[in-house]
Amino acid sequence: MSLGSPCIDAGNPGTPFDPDGTIADMGALFFNHPVEITMAPNSPPIIIPPEGGRFSFEATIINSSDMAVEVEVWTMADVPGVGHYGPLIKRSIHLAPHQTIYRPNLSQSVPGFAPGGDYYYIGYVGNYPDKMDSSFFAFSKAGESTAGRWSVDSWFEETAGLSLPVRASLLGNYPNPFNSSTTINYELSSSAEVKLEVFTLLGEKVATLVDRWQEAGYKSVSWEASGVSSGAYFHRLTVGDYSETRRMILVK
Repeated sequence: MSLGSPCIDAGNPGTPFDPDGTIADMGALFFNHPVEITMAPNSPPIIIPPEGGRFSFEATIINSSDMAVEVEVWTMADVPGVGHYGPLIKRSIHLAPHQTIYRPNLSQSVPGFAPGGDYYYIGYVGNYPDKMDSSFFAFSKAGESTAGRWSVDSWFEETAGLSLPVRASLLGNYPNPFNSSTTINYELSSSAEVKLEVFTLLGEKVATLVDRWQEAGYKSVSWEASGVSSGAYFHRLTVGDYSETRRMILVK
């Protein structure tokens, strides 16, 4: 098995770990990780109230190889009834040979609109979306409210500033399916003229959410859909020559 295989760390987090202590790979063999990530909550068990909140955790990344590496770290939430959502955050880091980076006080917000239930919070290291290693822990949310957004404070940079995305990308919307409103997430590797539009299945445009110049970074835009009927819609992001479309379901 080689780096980039979709089988790496693709098993059920509830099954036994591979011999290297990571989430089980799919298949008979496991991938030996040259760069490792470990995460743990600071004050378990974590129970988030219905209106939302945040939890803190620690994370360690170790480069066990004899070479310097450039890698990315990102986090996902395994949402009950939805599946993997994210990346919630994504950072690029440099690791010298045999270097260890430890961060004791990272903080993850959980918005009120996130559904109640049991979650896994998963951190990955690799070259997004190719994974070298992963780590996770569980948390719960006691019910659902309506407001907020996902965000992580102070990841692996020496400062709290954000590293820029490596490419323009449409990350999808959450929640999906949704009732009345949803948040669409995307990222820009450089400043550009950006257009984000919503269409029906027949190609009729029903909303223009963004049509302006934007600085590089991680972006979130809400669509309030109370004025349209239930059904399937598409949202399309256009940045220069790049264009991507994703499907979303409105249920009233």
